[in-house]
Amino acid sequence: MKTLIRNFSHTFRRFFTASILNILGLSIAFASFFVIMTQVDYDYNFNKGYKDYEKIFRIEINPNPDSGWQLWTPRPLCEQLQSASPYIKSISQVESYQSEDEYEVNGNLFKATTCTGFGNFLETFQPEMINGSADALNQPKTILLSESTAKKFFGTTDVIGQTIFRGKQADNNAWTIGGVYKDFPENSQIKNWVMMPKEADTDKGNWRNWNYICYMRLESPSAAPEIEKLIWQIFVKNFPTLKQDSDISQFIRLTPLTDAHFSTVGNKSASSRTTLYLLICVSFLIVIIATINFMNFSLAETPMRIKSINTQKVLGATTRSLRLTLITEAMLISFIAFILALIWVAILKDFGLQELVNAQLTITEHPMLLLATFGLSLLMGLMAGLYPSYYVTSFPPALVLKGSFGLSPQGRILRTALVCIQFFVAYMLIIGVGIMYLQSRYIRTSDYGYNKDAIIVGNMTKETQLQTDAVVGELSQISGVKGVAISEFVLSSADNYMHWDAPKATNIFSLMLFR
Repeated sequence: MKTLIRNFSHTFRRFFTASILNILGLSIAFASFFVIMTQVDYDYNFNKGYKDYEKIFRIEINPNPDSGWQLWTPRPLCEQLQSASPYIKSISQVESYQSEDEYEVNGNLFKATTCTGFGNFLETFQPEMINGSADALNQPKTILLSESTAKKFFGTTDVIGQTIFRGKQADNNAWTIGGVYKDFPENSQIKNWVMMPKEADTDKGNWRNWNYICYMRLESPSAAPEIEKLIWQIFVKNFPTLKQDSDISQFIRLTPLTDAHFSTVGNKSASSRTTLYLLICVSFLIVIIATINFMNFSLAETPMRIKSINTQKVLGATTRSLRLTLITEAMLISFIAFILALIWVAILKDFGLQELVNAQLTITEHPMLLLATFGLSLLMGLMAGLYPSYYVTSFPPALVLKGSFGLSPQGRILRTALVCIQFFVAYMLIIGVGIMYLQSRYIRTSDYGYNKDAIIVGNMTKETQLQTDAVVGELSQISGVKGVAISEFVLSSADNYMHWDAPKATNIFSLMLFR
């Protein structure tokens, strides 16, 4: 070990510039690999944090070819479906819109997102309960909080029976906490919201209000085609104009929850499996380029090290021990680069790096990826050192001590081939990044049909929602304001919207168009 450390220290000082460039190049490659793979892990494992996630499905319906597939379903459909098949273990009906509300807790105001549904709508997702029971949602005026929300509101998870107010206490809208569930992973469809039951009679028997997303847990994923037929039969029964022999696949489908993240139905920012595979390829190509660069430097050092190495042979060192020493040196450099890569990520995540990915870049949150990156660093060090160590020790000592490996055809051909491969891969990455940039630029600068830079969007409070006419009149008097509009949704924030009148819908955005 002492000999190894002494040799490594001597080599590092002798080839200081090359060693520093190797470490920097490898560290940037490993840091890039770690960051890119956090996004891959985020997307690939999306919705896999639920118990038996492969058994959870989402109903999607295509009522009109012109409007396309949608998530919205009426309440009676899910209720009739619940008792239609023994393969359906549970059904959850969740309102399609989650609102950000203000809650008053012990005189303090907090903001949190609220998710509403019927009965115990978390039964399908089977959260791990810390306190209380998810069945508390079957009780009126009883809610569930996530672990993080409970700590945010009260500083503890021991909050069963506590009262909070949706809005201000003066609104007399009190809710009792019936349970606290463990936080779902960040990459989940159902997030850590305040879970609140709707009134039991809301839209009961109403086939006209398609306002709910329906999730179901099946006995087995193989039962999905049978359930699709049952859904169709229920629709035919309640809508006589539908034809019994129609192609079900054109009207109804059950989408596995693991596919929802990659579906464009109701998901404007849907991820793409093609992009996922592309990111994996890019991350490995970056590491391969750095490894080839490392190997090039190692081979470039060969003419200067070959006499020293073969002198050790003459003095009694075995070929095996010399090769092992050279490989270990390469792996040690790769390990140092791995440590430096973690430092890069830890430092740069607070300087804009975090904005590039959805996943958290905190190193401790990705233990398996951290282990994989460590293993990859050792593997790359092994690959970068294996061939040079074999080649530099493969010549007879007498021949080496007389000649010059640096001018040999073998040395020049190998280095030229590696450089060509390195430049080829680098050009591929540059072209790929250029195409992605052009696509992103097109999306940002394309003509929307209106001047988006002249529109300001702002949230409305509950007080101003009750005085929309006064708000419009007041804003219209401001110099430079051309027009004011009130809408429940932000313009261009989704691919599709509700098509029916909703006179009781809450207006939550005001749009101001400037000259």
